[in-house]
Amino acid sequence: MSSLLMRLSHARALGPAQERVFEVPRAVERAVEPAPGRVDASMGFVRREACWFGGEGIEQVQLLAGSPTALRLPALGVLGRALIGLGAQAGARPVFIDTETTGLSHGGALPFLIGLAWHDGASLRTRQWRLTRLGAEAAMLTDLLTTLRELGPAPLVSFNGASFDLPLLRARARRYRLAAPELEGEHLDLLHGARRLWKGRLPDCRLSTLETRLLGVVRHGDIPSAEIPAVFWDALRDAPGGEAHSTARMEAVIAHNLVDLLTLPMLAQELAINLRAPADLDQALRVARHLLRLGLEEQARSLLAEWLEGPGVSDGKARSSVLVEAALELATLHRRAGERARAAELWRLAWSSDPRSPAAAEAWAKHLEHHEGDFAEALRVVQGSRLPCPRRLARLRRRASPEMEETKTTTETPERWAAEPVCLPRSPVSLASGSGGRPIERGLGRVAESRGESWGGETAVRYRLYR
Repeated sequence: MSSLLMRLSHARALGPAQERVFEVPRAVERAVEPAPGRVDASMGFVRREACWFGGEGIEQVQLLAGSPTALRLPALGVLGRALIGLGAQAGARPVFIDTETTGLSHGGALPFLIGLAWHDGASLRTRQWRLTRLGAEAAMLTDLLTTLRELGPAPLVSFNGASFDLPLLRARARRYRLAAPELEGEHLDLLHGARRLWKGRLPDCRLSTLETRLLGVVRHGDIPSAEIPAVFWDALRDAPGGEAHSTARMEAVIAHNLVDLLTLPMLAQELAINLRAPADLDQALRVARHLLRLGLEEQARSLLAEWLEGPGVSDGKARSSVLVEAALELATLHRRAGERARAAELWRLAWSSDPRSPAAAEAWAKHLEHHEGDFAEALRVVQGSRLPCPRRLARLRRRASPEMEETKTTTETPERWAAEPVCLPRSPVSLASGSGGRPIERGLGRVAESRGESWGGETAVRYRLYR
């Protein structure tokens, strides 16, 4: 008891217990060398900004390694009109987005570099987020969503973002329970438009190919995309001390992402130019199908009519396959609009361009058979096709035969066919099974040009057709 009293007295002498304060350990960060633009360092990620003066004919400052020496960025007004042709709403300021990740799978890929580009007055502003610590991904995504929220409701424009970038960012935001309505709004994927216009005309539709063939942009010393994930892991392993080699390669990745952001507005403008003024019939057909996907059927019909119903339709410059496809497409639009006469002219044009085309022969033969009643000509058209329909061929042969024509002219009313049941025993014993050989009064009535057979009990009834 005495020892307990002594302990209590000592406790009273010490006074009230002081609370211990625990500090959250912070990661050690190393400074990053400033690049063109402003650099903001945050815990676990770095935000880099730059401003590029736009306007037609204004050459850009030479970028970092892996980028072109000059770019021509479209102004906001020109870009806005270009995006309207791609399906964007009028008056919206677009925001271009591009990511660099550790892989191509949605499940385990990590977006360690995210870039945005948008017009700010007469200039194009870029902002890039680079992850320097794995635990800071949530903070980096929060800052990204804050920037998108500040820019207001704007359509996101990307290259292959509908299939990769945006689904990945949404999945990473859900992982950290971040509300991301900014990633759920209007989105334009330039890859879709590029494929509609240039698939089959270019070796491929990769961004680097489009830059070289259409924009005249050549990257010097660009880092291959397959090496980008390894650069991030090397830079993460070398931190915080850092190595000159990994730092230089990371700067090349940042420049690669920056050039992607700057060429997206140029690609959107090039797409709009081809949509407004296609160079040939093949391009016009691609543009018309693009307009149909946007629901602009009347514009697509007017565009194809300029190429197919104008004075230069028979100049022979277009390939027969392209001419057939374009004529059939326009004929379908005319038929939907109720202008069958114009559609018939195009079906005839498609068939005369390639008489062996199955699609053209079928369309022209249908019109001849069902609307003009010229069965002989329809039969000749079907017989000349590479893949004639057997049922159509047999029907036209019957309808075009002289016997059918004579019957059609001499008979005032259509013939009526009746059915007479005939008793057919299945076996000698079954004949005496109660039917007595009498016809079964089942199934009597009018039938078409066919012959049926049914079985009732032990007796088969076959219907014999007569007039």
